[in-house]
Amino acid sequence: GKKKDGKKKTKGPKGKKARAKAKLQRQWGEQPKDSEEQGTFRKGKSRLQFDKNTGRDPRRSDAIAEAATSENEVHPQEDIELNDMGSDSEQENGVESFLQKLKSSLSSKTNLVDDEMEIDDQQELDDEEEDNTNEDEVDMASVPVVDLFAERFSRPPLPESEEEIAETMSRIHATDTIADTALGLGEGLELSLSKEWLKLRNITKESNFAVWKGHAKAAFECNREFLKRHWRHTKQRRGNRLFDSSLQTVTYPLLTSYMDLLFTAETRQNRPSFQRGIGLHILNHIWTSRNRIHKHNKRIQELEEQEEENNRYETPSDSFRDQGFTRPTVLVLLPTRSTCYEFVQGLRLLLGGTIPNNMDRFKAEFGPLQNEEEAIDVKADEDRRRKVLQQKGREWMELFGDDVNSDDDFKLGLTINIQAPRNKRSVEASQTDESSCAMRLFTDFYKSDILLASPLGLKMACTRKSEDGNEGDDVNKNGAGTGSSAADFLSSVEVCSILRAEVMIMQNWDHVNDILKLMNQIPASSNNTDFSRVRNYMLAGQACHWRQLIISSQFADPTILSCFKRFSKSAAGLTRVRRRTVNVEQASISRVTTTNVRQVFQRVPCQSLMDQGQDRLSYFDKNILSDIRKRKHTMIFLPSYFDFVAVRNLLLKREVDFVSVTEYARTSEVSRGRARFLQGRKPILLYTGRAHFFYRHTIRGARHVIFFGIPEYPEFYTQQVNSLALGHNEDDSDQESIDNAMVESDVGRTCLVLFTKYDSHPLERIVGKVNSKRMVSGEKLTFLFDS
Repeated sequence: GKKKDGKKKTKGPKGKKARAKAKLQRQWGEQPKDSEEQGTFRKGKSRLQFDKNTGRDPRRSDAIAEAATSENEVHPQEDIELNDMGSDSEQENGVESFLQKLKSSLSSKTNLVDDEMEIDDQQELDDEEEDNTNEDEVDMASVPVVDLFAERFSRPPLPESEEEIAETMSRIHATDTIADTALGLGEGLELSLSKEWLKLRNITKESNFAVWKGHAKAAFECNREFLKRHWRHTKQRRGNRLFDSSLQTVTYPLLTSYMDLLFTAETRQNRPSFQRGIGLHILNHIWTSRNRIHKHNKRIQELEEQEEENNRYETPSDSFRDQGFTRPTVLVLLPTRSTCYEFVQGLRLLLGGTIPNNMDRFKAEFGPLQNEEEAIDVKADEDRRRKVLQQKGREWMELFGDDVNSDDDFKLGLTINIQAPRNKRSVEASQTDESSCAMRLFTDFYKSDILLASPLGLKMACTRKSEDGNEGDDVNKNGAGTGSSAADFLSSVEVCSILRAEVMIMQNWDHVNDILKLMNQIPASSNNTDFSRVRNYMLAGQACHWRQLIISSQFADPTILSCFKRFSKSAAGLTRVRRRTVNVEQASISRVTTTNVRQVFQRVPCQSLMDQGQDRLSYFDKNILSDIRKRKHTMIFLPSYFDFVAVRNLLLKREVDFVSVTEYARTSEVSRGRARFLQGRKPILLYTGRAHFFYRHTIRGARHVIFFGIPEYPEFYTQQVNSLALGHNEDDSDQESIDNAMVESDVGRTCLVLFTKYDSHPLERIVGKVNSKRMVSGEKLTFLFDS
């Protein structure tokens, strides 16, 4: 056995480790016939060879272009790498020393590229090298990596008396405000953080973005290795940054701190990255908790076997108290089935794209709808329909489009099963004590780790009572109990996340409040609970103080703020992230395109928050109703259905002719009412905010619009004022009557907005912070804006 060149064949290395080591040497080791510079370039799956003519790596085209102007110029970082390679080549075991030096040089870098991943894109490789340089700027030595899960349960117990607990919570929830200018995010954000947490993490108001990046990296290192690996592979941004955006970098350490978080700066752009951070936090919490329970189960079994041998039986210590009354520890409230489908798909990606059981059923019940309607034959009708849907906006299309499942009555149980490695070799290869996991859908609530539900669906499951045995059995199959124990599966929730809260306001926020009331209560039945393993604070009825509440919304509404203030009881503290509308250029009123519109904002005197609705109705009756009876084409926009009922009853009492468009009206009633208003046969149209949210009707023919209250969504104001410029369509029938009605109407267009001093939050989103403060607290009651 000799080769053609006379050299003797060498046998390959034996053993899996030896073969892997030899393979790594072939990919990263130095070539004996090449120069030292050639040895720094990787040869492996990229199949990029060293160019002997130019003497440089062909991947670095930018470096070649720069070297054309200055051949003697060498990048400092490359020079260091070359010197390191020269020193390593003088040692006997070059591979091991090189790996050791490579490991020490990359200790501050968080990107660990998988050996099986192929890099085909030249630009992506350059971006990763540049991002690695930026990550090295963070001094990780000043930010120690702390086990946040263990830190959560190592807090001192709370006092027993209610007065002392209230005093302690008041001290913990004291906050400091950090402006966006200190972080340099450039998004107009404002952070209110617990003083104790800032002191614990050594963060001040003057701390720059690099400090926050260090804490974010330290929090990320506390995750399981399996989750960290797949997080890097599923990032939205190209390159090697650990987080998708600067906002995610700031919010992630807040999530992992188990503080209550109110995030009211959500946008269509940052929503995916923020929800991915929540998903990573939830999966790591469940994984860590289940892993500890499995280890304690194994340890308890070993102790029991020893006690049987020695005939001695002892009471288990408190160190084994690692669970609650029931298994579900995470609750995620979502408004529709489509949002639930997207969230579960995000969890799947973080778990390596695993395909859970019952996936076909999940896609059928929660995924995109299959359009079973007959195809439209006339192309003109199809184009017209598509144009109408596009005018409703992207936000509406994502929630209520043709193929979107907008059902708001659902509940789903999800289980995460940790699959331990089969042998020791897999443990050494993965460098972790768990290799993968499996996801199960549609599991029983009492056997689930995560509960995903809409407020309506979960409220019905919690409050349903059985009248006979059959109904009670059916309820149990869906996860809920019967009678007073119907909500026992909510007794041990440790992380509660309410996503897309602005949509739930348009549904029924009372369901959210009712669910939060039922949470973390001592269960009415035992449910096969091992009370020797239940944590002490749950037995003491203090589970709500170890629960994390996360609420995300596009804006800060008084309903959401009051709910967060009422139910944020975490002993870790609280934080608020909101976006402030600083000037009028960023406000909604700046996007009004209709010209010659007098926009009048009238402040209604009001003495209390409870009486503002009645005071506004009285002002409307005394000062406005007599004027609008004399003119046609007046639309009254009512933000809530309660306001609609009050105004409708008032108009009926005054015998005023009107037509209404509500969310409960049939399609035929809506079409008939809109046509009569456009033709001038009905002078007044009542239009509710929820009807506009769910259907986005385009009201034509309006010359005057009156906002009985400020809408929650700032774009609703812009859309209604811009609709004053809309006339009639060529396709409308009874063209002559429409033209006569439009001629008889007033030439000028007007807009009147009624508000009180308690409407500062929605008013700020429309007119800006400066104008809102002056309009709410100033002496003047009437304010005019021209367009």
